[in-house]
Amino acid sequence: MTRAEPTPTVEPARTKSTSTKSTSTAKSSRTVKAKRTAKLTRDEKKARTRRRLLDAAAEIFARRGFAATSLDEIAEEAGFSKGAVYSNFASKEDLFLSVLDEHISRQMLDIRGEIDVTRDAGEQVMEAGERFMDLFQRERAWYLLSYEFLVYAARNPEFQVEFAARQRVQRQAVVAMLEENAAAMEIPMSLPPERMAVALEALANGIAFAKLADEQGVPDDLVGELFALLVLPHEPTSP
Repeated sequence: MTRAEPTPTVEPARTKSTSTKSTSTAKSSRTVKAKRTAKLTRDEKKARTRRRLLDAAAEIFARRGFAATSLDEIAEEAGFSKGAVYSNFASKEDLFLSVLDEHISRQMLDIRGEIDVTRDAGEQVMEAGERFMDLFQRERAWYLLSYEFLVYAARNPEFQVEFAARQRVQRQAVVAMLEENAAAMEIPMSLPPERMAVALEALANGIAFAKLADEQGVPDDLVGELFALLVLPHEPTSP
């Protein structure tokens, strides 16, 4: 009796449509990735790099101070080489001033945006003082950093000019706020707005400096009380 040969197993052939579909999917994936990469222009990439450097610098400056921070640390924190820093900022001072610009802008928005304009003038002035002290308590490291750079700039005239220019920009925002609030509350100002802004800035920073030196000896509501003495009209005292 003849032994039957086993029937060979035949592998199903890959159809052309399956192979084509796989190739098509791979090409489609590469095309999507290419399109995503192509969306970022050179300017957009530079803006993204600058943003990451600013964020890294803000964190390290606040933690270590201006003098102790190096550009190498900032570049490493942001994930770039030191060359990337110099392609976006002229120096460590330039980088610091750019960080400071953004920080001051946020501070002004915080103080102005939180004040309840429906309250009377005296309450608004006291509230502005409270907001300043709240901000100071949250950002003590930044006030220390600002004082550190102020001393540095005072000893380096080329940077003092730039630092002063930024202070004037900040002061103009205070001037605009004072004029707007005085008009809305229909109260006269005891000083021209430009001089009033200088006085309020010096007063607030002086109290903050004193608070850093003596936490318990400087009451939090002192800023608001002094703001009120400067800003609100008072009856003339009899001779």
